[in-house]
Amino acid sequence: MTEESNIVAEDEVITQTAGDGSEVIIPNEKVGVNTLFIEVATGLYPVSLYMIIEKFKPMNMSFSMTPPRVDIENLGYGVVMPMQRPEGNVVTEGVPKLVNGQWEQTWVVRDYNESELAAQLEYAKITANDNIMAVRNDDFQLGMTYTVGDKTFNVQLRVEDRVNLMGMYIIGKEMVEANIEQLEEFRSFENESIMLTPQQSVDLAKAAMAAVKAIYKTTWTLKDQVDAATTVAAIPVIPSTFIPA
Repeated sequence: MTEESNIVAEDEVITQTAGDGSEVIIPNEKVGVNTLFIEVATGLYPVSLYMIIEKFKPMNMSFSMTPPRVDIENLGYGVVMPMQRPEGNVVTEGVPKLVNGQWEQTWVVRDYNESELAAQLEYAKITANDNIMAVRNDDFQLGMTYTVGDKTFNVQLRVEDRVNLMGMYIIGKEMVEANIEQLEEFRSFENESIMLTPQQSVDLAKAAMAAVKAIYKTTWTLKDQVDAATTVAAIPVIPSTFIPA
């Protein structure tokens, strides 16, 4: 290649497919911006076509973006053929190796070390505990499904709702004991007014408080299991709701 030459080949780029499905430049064809190179004399890798162009720009050399492979090789660079990335815990690219005159990409595979495993376990525990709290909060917000007669509705279980439910239970129980059959209004999650007898009020409140107790029990059980886990695989799957079926 001479100085001031602008290497622009007019024929089409011919490629072959590597094991991972990527395109590989075959000998005596063109290279491009996605081609990987190694500087043969120094072992510098990876080297891009842009880096080569910048290096030789002060020498008044100019290139097309798809110069012939042989011209780049004559400058001391070898094309590195992509190889399929293997499966493994930690996979990093290694130093290219020369196989039958062709540079090939290499991969280094290793297991997670203790520090990485500890970090993964800590992150998984934080994520699981966050999910537990999110499910619990959603359960309290949406509440449990309850049916009275032909009406099915949701009873919210937030702290303020529990206060109202306890008041409803106390009043309803007193009315039952006094044989008073006065209907009381209950406002559901769906913002619908449900008229309840005193006994229905007592039963609803008791069911709601039982649901709250079950939610807390599941929360504590899961959090204990998460905290006790010594591997990521031992962390329990967090269900979408803690409300008993």
